[in-house]
This record gives sequence, C-alpha cells and structure tokens, in this order.
Amino acid sequence: MLMKKEKPLVILRRRLLTAGHTKLDKLTSQGGRELQHLCRFVLQMSLLHGLPEEHDGMFDHLQGLVKLDDVNLQTIPAELHKVAPHLVRLSLRHNPLTDLPKDFCMATTQLRELNLSRTALKRIPAAISYCTSLEVLDVSYNRIKSLDMTYGSLENLQQLKILRLHANVLSDLPASIQNLPLLELRMDMNRLEQLPSVVCKLHLLETLVLSHNDLLALPPGIGALTQLRVLALNGNKLQALPNELRYMTSLVVLSLSRNRVIDISVISTLQSLQHLEASHNFISSVALPFPKTLKVVNLESNTFTRFNPTSKSLMMRAILRKLDLSQTKLSSLQFDFGVFPDLQELILDDSRIGELPTSVIKLERLVKLSACNASLKHLPDAIGDLPTLTELLVHSNDLTSIPDSIWMCPSLVVFNASSNKLSAFPESPSGAVPPLVKSLKELYLADNRLADSVLLRLSLLRYISILNLSYNVLRDIPDGTLRCFTRLETLFLSGNALMAVRGEELPPTLTVKRLYLNNNRLQSLPVEIAKYTQLTVLDVGNNLLKYNINNFGYDYQWIWNEALRMLNLSGNKRLKIDKPHLTAKDRDKPHFNGADFRVFKDLQSLGLMDVTLAVTYLPEESDYCRIRTSASSLNGMRYGVSDSIGKDLMGSFDMAVPKYRGREEECLFGIFAREQPPKASALHSNALTRYLTTHFRSEFAKELLYIKRDPKLGEIPDAMRRAFLNLNKSFYDNIVNPTGLDIPIKSGSTFESGDPATRHPELQAGACACVAYLVDKALYIANVGNVEAFVGGDHGKMDVVTTLHGPFEAREAGRIKKAEEWVTPKGILKGDLKVSRAFGFYSRFPVVNPGPDIMKIQLSPDDQFLVIGNAEFWSYLKKDAAASIVRGHHMHGDGMSAAQELRDVALAHGASGNVQVMVVMLSDLFLSPSLGVESMRTPEVFDRRAGGSSMTLSARERMGSADDAPIGKVALVFTDIRNSTALWERLKGRMQYSLDMHNRCMRRIMRLCGGYEVKTEGDAFMVAFSSLLAAVHWCLEVQVQLLKENWPKELLDCADGKEVHDASGHLIERGISVRMGIHHGIPLCEPDPTTGRMDYLGIMVNRTARVNGSARGGEIMLSADVVKLLESYLDEPSPNGSNPVTTTDFLQSLSALSPDEQLHLEAIRELDPVLIGVGETKLKGIEQPEFLSLLFPKRLLGRHRSQSADSQGAPVVPVRSDADPDGLGVSKESIEALALVCTRLEALDAGFIFRLEEADNQPSPDSLSPPGTATPGASSRRSSETEQRILHGRQDELLPAIDYSDEVQVMQVLEGLIQRLEHSITRLRVRNAFSHPDVRQIMLDKVGFDPEELLRLFREMTAPLQRNNANWTMPRPAFA
Repeated sequence: MLMKKEKPLVILRRRLLTAGHTKLDKLTSQGGRELQHLCRFVLQMSLLHGLPEEHDGMFDHLQGLVKLDDVNLQTIPAELHKVAPHLVRLSLRHNPLTDLPKDFCMATTQLRELNLSRTALKRIPAAISYCTSLEVLDVSYNRIKSLDMTYGSLENLQQLKILRLHANVLSDLPASIQNLPLLELRMDMNRLEQLPSVVCKLHLLETLVLSHNDLLALPPGIGALTQLRVLALNGNKLQALPNELRYMTSLVVLSLSRNRVIDISVISTLQSLQHLEASHNFISSVALPFPKTLKVVNLESNTFTRFNPTSKSLMMRAILRKLDLSQTKLSSLQFDFGVFPDLQELILDDSRIGELPTSVIKLERLVKLSACNASLKHLPDAIGDLPTLTELLVHSNDLTSIPDSIWMCPSLVVFNASSNKLSAFPESPSGAVPPLVKSLKELYLADNRLADSVLLRLSLLRYISILNLSYNVLRDIPDGTLRCFTRLETLFLSGNALMAVRGEELPPTLTVKRLYLNNNRLQSLPVEIAKYTQLTVLDVGNNLLKYNINNFGYDYQWIWNEALRMLNLSGNKRLKIDKPHLTAKDRDKPHFNGADFRVFKDLQSLGLMDVTLAVTYLPEESDYCRIRTSASSLNGMRYGVSDSIGKDLMGSFDMAVPKYRGREEECLFGIFAREQPPKASALHSNALTRYLTTHFRSEFAKELLYIKRDPKLGEIPDAMRRAFLNLNKSFYDNIVNPTGLDIPIKSGSTFESGDPATRHPELQAGACACVAYLVDKALYIANVGNVEAFVGGDHGKMDVVTTLHGPFEAREAGRIKKAEEWVTPKGILKGDLKVSRAFGFYSRFPVVNPGPDIMKIQLSPDDQFLVIGNAEFWSYLKKDAAASIVRGHHMHGDGMSAAQELRDVALAHGASGNVQVMVVMLSDLFLSPSLGVESMRTPEVFDRRAGGSSMTLSARERMGSADDAPIGKVALVFTDIRNSTALWERLKGRMQYSLDMHNRCMRRIMRLCGGYEVKTEGDAFMVAFSSLLAAVHWCLEVQVQLLKENWPKELLDCADGKEVHDASGHLIERGISVRMGIHHGIPLCEPDPTTGRMDYLGIMVNRTARVNGSARGGEIMLSADVVKLLESYLDEPSPNGSNPVTTTDFLQSLSALSPDEQLHLEAIRELDPVLIGVGETKLKGIEQPEFLSLLFPKRLLGRHRSQSADSQGAPVVPVRSDADPDGLGVSKESIEALALVCTRLEALDAGFIFRLEEADNQPSPDSLSPPGTATPGASSRRSSETEQRILHGRQDELLPAIDYSDEVQVMQVLEGLIQRLEHSITRLRVRNAFSHPDVRQIMLDKVGFDPEELLRLFREMTAPLQRNNANWTMPRPAFA
C-alpha cells in the first residue's frame, strides 16, 4: 500500500532500473499495462467489511490457531475481533497490513505467537505492545528501519522468547529490549555495520543469527552470551574472531562462511562446539587442537597450506564425523587420522596433497572418501581394509595403478577413478570370490589408458549396474566379457577405437537403459540392441555408420526401441537415411518404416547433425523435444553441441544461427538452460527455455535495426541487453494475457487476486543463458545466471568471458541489498534460488532479472576456440581440463567430437542430470580462404537450338569421362516431375514413353554442360556440377528445351501436360513440367561401394533436396548461397551509377572465371534470367530457415504469374531490387502476402469475405468498394445473397508505393501491418470468446456488461487505432 509521499512514477522508474534497464531505454516512455510483469498500481477501496466468502465460518470451531495468509487483508476483520480472547497463534503473513487496532491487541490475552512477515511494514505496529502474552513475534521480510514505536514499547512483552527481525533494513536495536527473556534473535539480512551493544546484554540468548550484514568486527562484550548455542555470522566482512568467544562454553554451532577471517585458533577453547562452518575465508593455518566434541568441520576454499592439529588433539579421542578440506592450498596431509576414528566423510578435492597418508586405513567407519583433482599418484595399499567405505572418488589425478586390495573392499558401491593414467585394473585374488564382486554397483574408469584386457578382469563384477570405460584404448571387446554383466543398466564405451560391436557380446540383461558408443569407428550397429526394450538413451554419434536401414530384420532398426528418450546419430557423415524401398509385391503388405522417427512417443533429444536425410519423417520440435539437423559448421567454423538428459525432462536448448540476418559475416549461437528452484521439483516445463531459443534471433535482429536507425539507443551491447529484457517481458505477457486484450478487469475479481506467477506454473521456473554474437572478428558474449563460457588457445590460454551470477558474489550481493532484498544464510536468494540473475522467476522479479553481463572481444589468431556449458557441466569439469580436451581436437578433430568428449568426461566425473556443452573453433576464422578443388574436367558447350544458347558442339571432345565426378565445392541440383503419380495413373504405358523423353533431354543437356549424374530415383535426378554457372545454365536450358520435345498426344491432352500461354501469347508450359533446386557448398564425397560412382552426403545434400521441394512445376529454386554468387556474375556496372557494382569489381569477377565458365555465363545472359525473391522459408527437416529465390528465363516468366494464386498481377521483381533488401529477411512478395492477410482478416471482422481479382478483370480502383456497389463485369458474380458479402480488390491496391531499398520505409510498413494484424486478431478473439453462452452469462452476472454492448464499445475504441495507420497504407478497403 502506497504512503502519502510515495510517487508511483518514481517507484516505476526505480523498478525499471532494478530490472536491468538503463537511461538509454527511454524510461519516460514506458508504463501502463505493458509493464504489468514489473508492477501494477491498483486503485480500490479498503476491504473493511470482513473476510472473503470462502473464509466464512472458519472461526466456528476455533482451536486457538488462525491462519489468514495472503487474503488481501488491510486491517483486522470484524469476525476476528469477536474471537480475539481465544487466539493462541495468529498468522497474517503476506497481507498489505498497515497497522493493528489497539482494542484488538488488548483483547488477545492468550496470544502466544504472531506472524506478520511479508506485510510490507515500515515500522512495528505500536499496538503490539499490548499483546503482553506474546512469546513469538515474527516481523521478517518487511521494510522496518527501527523498532521505535509511536507509543508503547517492545519492553512490555515480558514473555517474548523468540524475535525474528531478519530481512529488514535495521541498522540498530533499541536499548529497551535488553530486559526481554529472549532465547532466539534473528537479525540476518539487515544493514548492521556493527553489532548493537544491547545484544551483548541479552544473557539468555541461545540462538543469534547475524548473517549477511556488513559487520566488520565483533565487540569483546559478545563473550557475555554464555548461554549461546548457535551463532551464525555468514556473509559478513569479519577479519578476526575476538578472544572473548572462549567464554561461550555452551556454543554448539559456529557458522562464519564467506567472511575474511584469517585466524580461527579461538575455536580450540569452545569445548561444546560440534559444528564448525568456516568455508570461503582466508584462514592461513590450521595448527590447533580441535575440540573433541566437534562432529562437522567445513574448511572449504581457504588458503592454508598445512593441516596439522597439535599433539594435544592427537591425544584425545575426537568424535568428528565430517571433514571438508577441499579447494585449499594443501601441499601435503601428514598426520595420524587415528585421532578421528569416527570420521565418516573425508573430502579433499582440489587440494594438491599428492598422496593420502597411510593412517587413512584407521578410519574404520569411513563411508565416503573424495580426493578428486588432488594430484594423487597412488592410493594406500591397504585401501581394502576400510570395512565401511561405500564411495571412493579419486578422478582427475595422476594414478598409474590401483592397489590389489581394492578387491577386498566389502562395502564399496561407487568407485570413480576416471581421468587418471591407469593402464590396467588389478587382477582379482585367487581363491574365494572377493568382497568387491558383490558390493560394487558403479565403476567409472573413463579417460585412462586401459586396453581390451581390462574387460577380462572386470568381467567378475557381474552385479555392476553402471560401467564407464569411455576414452580408453579399447579396440575390440573380448569374447564373453560383456555378457558377464547380468545386471548392467548403463554402459559407456565412447571415445575408443571400436570397429564393431558384435551382437553376441552385448550384455544379456534386458534392463539396459543407457548405451553410449559415440566417438568410435563403428560402421554398423548389431541388431541385438533391439532386445533392450527399456533402452532410453542411445548415443552412437561421431562414428562411421553407413548401412542399409531398410534391410529390415537383418540390420539394426532404432524404431524397435520405442522407449528411447534420446537418440544421437550426429556426426555420422556417411550415414544416409533414405526412403523405404518397397517392391511392387510388397506395397500392399504391412511394413515398418525404419526412417520414421515419429514412432518415439517419449523422445526428448534427436541428433541428426551432418546426417544425410532423404526423408522428413521427423517429430515436431517442441518444449519437450529438441531436434538437431544442421551441419557442424557455423559460418565456416567447426562447431558441435552435445548434451545428456536426466531422469526427468531435458533442461537445456541450444541455438546456432549461421549467416545471421542473411549476412555472411554474422552468426549467433548460445545455450539456454532451465533453472528450477528446488521446491518446485514437481514442475516439468521447458516453455520458457524453448520460447527464448526460438524468439531470441528475431528480437535481437529488431534491436540491432533500432540502434542502426537511432544511434542514441546505444550500441550492440545495448541491443543485446534489451533483447534479453524484452524476451522476459514478452514471455510473461504470452502466459498471463495470451489474447493481448486490454480490457480492464473489475478489481477484486478472481482474475487479479494474488500473484499471477502462483497461478501459472510456467512462470515459476527460470532460465539462464549465454549468447554469443559474432560479426566480422568481433565477438559479443552476453550471459545471465550460471551458464558460463571461456575462450581458449595454445600454451595454456584460457580466458573466462562470462560472469557467474550467484547471490554470494560481491557485486551481486551489493545489488540485491541495494534493491532491499535478501540472501538467506545458506546463500540462496530469497530462500530457494541459487542464481541472482535469470529469465523468469517472476515472483522474484525485478531483483532476479535477465540483465546480462556483456563482454566484447576482438578476436585474434591466438583465440582458437570457445566453450559454453551449463551449470551441471561446469560442476563436474574444471575449465582448465575442458580447455585441455578441446586442444586435443583443435588441429585434427572437429567441434562435434570435442563437444561429445567434454560431455562424456563430465558424465564420467559423476554428472547425472542435464548436461549441455557447445564448442566453436574460432581459429577457423583466420584460415586462408579456400579456393576449392578445381574440376578435373571443363564444363562443355551446348548445341544452339531455338531458344538455346550460342555454344556449339566444337568443344565436346574436351569433356572428361562420366566417372570424373566433381569434389570439393560443388553445385548440386535436384529435379523431379510435377504430379508424376497422377500422370502414371492417367497415362499408363504412355507415361513411360514420356519419361524416357524427359530422361534423354536431361542427360543430353547434362553432358554438354559438364554435369555429373549422381543418381536417379524414379523420375528424380541428382546432378553435381563443378561450376555453379554450369548448373544454372543446365537448369535454364532444360526448362526451355522441354517445351520443344515431341510429347505424346495423351500427355498434351491432360491437365498436367497441356499447353499454357501467358498474357502475351508466349508458350510457357507444354508437356512434362520439372521443378529444380540448386544449392552450392562442400558435401562429403564418397564413392558408392556398390556402383563405384561418386555419392554426395551431408547437410548440403539435405538442404538441396529441401530447396527443390520448395519449388513448383516449371520453377528453378535457388538457395541464398547460389543467389549471392550468381548475382556477382550477373550484375554489370551501370553508366549512371545506380548499380553498386563498379567496373573494377565486375572485371575482377570475370577474370576469375575459367574460359568454360565464361561461356556458360554468356549462355545464361542470352537466356535473360530473372531472379524473384521468395524470402525466408522454413524448410522441413532443416533447423535454420533459408532465403530462397526463383529463377526463370525471361520468356518463361509467365509461369510465376500463373502459379501465384494469391498474387496474380503482381509485377515481376528484377534482380536485387526487391529480394531481401539490405538483408532485412523480407521480400516484396512477403510484404504483399502479409498485406493480403491483413485485408482478409479485417474483412472477416467486418462480416465480409475478401477475394483477389486479376488486374484484367478490375479496370478501376473502385473495385475496392463496399458491398452492394456494382462493379463493371462483376454484376453476375454478385447476384445471390451470399455474393453480396464478397469484396473484391487488386493486389497492387493493398499497399502504397514502397521504395524497397529504403530500410526505414520497409520497416515502417511492416510495423503498420503487424499492428493491423494484432488489432484484427484481438477483435476476432473477443468476438469468439463472447459468443459462448457461459461467457455471456458470466459477463452479465459478474461484470454487469451486455456482451453485445461491450463488443460495440470495443470496436469504437479500436477504430481510431486503425485510422492512425492510414497515413502509410492508403488506399484501404472501405470496411477497414
């Protein structure tokens, strides 16, 4: 509730700045409902009459406890006054209370506990002083600055034992509380710079919590608290502990983590101390006697180099249970552990101790021993003498052997010795079965030097459930070894040199759930994998898989494992997933489609990167499923991504956008990771993460355009920051208000009660992110939360380029405190968050906000690779270790294999949840531009015919042999016949004759143009050219020559083969119609083992096939790469300078062409080609959209008009003028199509139907007239009553004249069209919603509006908004 002096606009501005905005964001122009995710100001009368209806009768059976949390109370209701004398415990938390009535407090004679937390109090209600029976008072999480009252005093509460003042803004305490019998005082998360002197006078205190203040020192008087049992001092600025602490003889728990304490010697005098928490300090030495009562000691992240308790400690029997010495500077650990015989957990990670003392074997009750990354060279020989040891973690060391006694560990369940230098596993002792056989369940030996023979020794461990042997030197699986593991559930064999896995060697158990075989040399998979009906993860990426998936019943089919949640085939560049091959006799029989991935109902991750896809049987990507089909190349840089899934929903989504915004020098990539609070473990939603992944590219592109148009908005980092903030807002709006309606809701209704985040589970989760934007050689990296990245190189270079946003970080702690929010003693923001910045978490917004830290790096050749990983990944793999792994792949490997090894090593170190890591090889930016592989033959000349080129057959003898296939950079062309299935059914035998003619024509021109026929399937051709100009020439010439063929009469008589003429009478269609698609790039070239002919594989082949699939009969569809290169050849310098191509550039481009390419270019020019931009198109089965363009010989340009049903009469687009102007990602056709959609929606809203007329039928602009107005030549069409509701108009009347080279004008038109769409859709949604009878009744009963009247008002209110747009989009239809 606002006070008199509080100003809403000032509050709004302050919250905008807290949320991550800056003055560059034009804060004064923001406000209204568009900021409802930030705050809302609601004007309403105070509810003084009582409780809501749902609480009626709650006091009828009063038992002394009343809980009225979060019911929007602003004062005590009358019903509660009546029962005040009977109240014992009263909770009013999370209500907007301003005060408590004096008469009510005086009547509460039996009240023992009062909870007023989270009530926005700025002072304690003075009436509380009359609650003299109070024993517990909780006023935490408020804005209380002082305990002084307007009347009365806390001194009156003589029975008060517990006072909770945490999470306020107190800087002192009044002296009046010194006589209170307090046993517990919580003052954490306040503004204390020194301890109030009155605290030292509370001699009965047993619990004192002072964490997360600004205390620099403790006063000597604190020693007077002799009854104190718990003292919490975490997160302050203490540098020393006073000697007077020795008087606290009752102290049991001392927590002082994250201070600056150097010396803790005073603890040796605390003879009752059981729990010491002193992590993240500057403790320089631990040479002191521990109190024998100590049970838990945590000294993690300190600076001491020796841990050597004095002899006095060694003479006493301590009861220590847990000792944590991780992340210290210990260089050795030499003392007798026999002094701690009860120790159960010993943690020595990241300590460089070199070796474990032999006295460790005296720890007969030790359960867990962790010494990872501790430079261990060997383990104690008598390690098997530890009878209770359950978990032994020694990965990331220098171990060269494992003691033989490991077989004698009777209780060992988990043994992790990954990332060492092991070359063998000890041989089991002869005689009786060793104890380890029955106890061990999880064995991790990854990243060592183990050979095949290790499996012979491990085969005794038949009860093992997890076996990890990844990244060793296994070349074969010895006979009978894996079959011994009868209870195996997870098997890791990644990163070895396995050539094959025989089916008879697989584990016999049917309970195998996870199988990792990636980064090997497998060429096929055993069919026996299908027997694992519970298999959920199958990773066979980065192998040499190449087998016939249609060989059903003999080769493995992954569709047999229908329980799969993760299937990774990425990196198998030779793998081609083809269509099912069915013979004629099999067509009517039931069959399985081995290429159909849609059979997996629980699939969450499908990796098909670099796999050749001849099919599109893929599931739709969604919040619950990630599909990767792109190439492992990002603007020429090798890149890869790898992940794993946990027990629940996958939590991370990656983004990689090559040629961002259609620009060769730009790319965008990153990771978005779900961050879910521990208390919300039941939530399973990736809605936010998925939304960010799919919308970031467009939002960021918009912000980049804004800063280009208005430099006052800042630079690229400001655009990235605003993109982060805008996405956070738009996701909230989509969830809370998906219709976009701006209809005021009656205050107090169920629509506005409570926090929307509590009503929408999607708003309770969050997401962390790291996004990199590369333009030229400048790299911008923005991150929020715990997704981190580093740039690495040779000679140990490893530069962290992100900021970890945790509540304990000094800058973040200051920001949180400045925003008057809190960090709990455990360091978790507001009780359940581990990050201080993130998307989502709207109930904690704006303190938890997605304002990113952004770093700009000007890349140099020393910057060789970039690694991005989520929090789960970095928790198990150090950054220097990750850099070392990537260096091993940098020169001879690729980004995919590096990313998979990083993921696998993290799993080997113990990661079990959602791990995701991305690797980008930045050094590829500095490689010399490849000139490609020169063709070993020359494209050939063509016979001049009517309509053909001027080339002759004189050079035909220069053609290479048919098997001389182009390699390196090639142009691929896919073709097929329009409606071939229908033609076969209609023409029968004559279709075969027609197909033969088609094939002869294609091959004749192909030979003369130097094409290489890769393969044919039915009527489809796949052709490769060493020169793009040869490919374009062939396509243009084929389209012209097919018109001249002597087609059979039956074909010419049917609809798909008849002659068609354009408006000028030119023949544009006749006989078979062929569609063509051209793409240019570097595929994987490999001879087919059966035919011996060259075959082409990889993502380039996939994209070419999809480009062809986007064309229609008689069209030639080009990818963006083809268009860019072709335009460079076709553009000639203009005499008046209108064309940006200079004479010098033009001559240089021509001089780079070979003589034969110049002949092809001459032939293409004679055909007078015309390019027409199609715009950005989503290709099925391809992750990234493609900018497509159509190519026609000018004489066949009429085909474009005849096939564009919704754009008849549209002018032809000349080369470059309208195809994606200035890289905006939109073409003229796209804008015209959007205008047509707007017009049709507006007509529908007005009750009419809009139809497009041909230009010839509409001689006058009056055709866009209201219904009932006669139009020449159209009266017969509008005779009936239905026709009266039809409006007619021409395409060229829907938009004004637009200069498509003017970027600003194009964007203004687009914004106007989008506004029109939004208004039309909103009105249609309102109309649809109010048409439901139940909704109409609710509107009448609850709101008091007649829906029809509300619709009329709504239409009148939105009409001016439509008229405001008329200045840029006139003329408009009359009904708009």
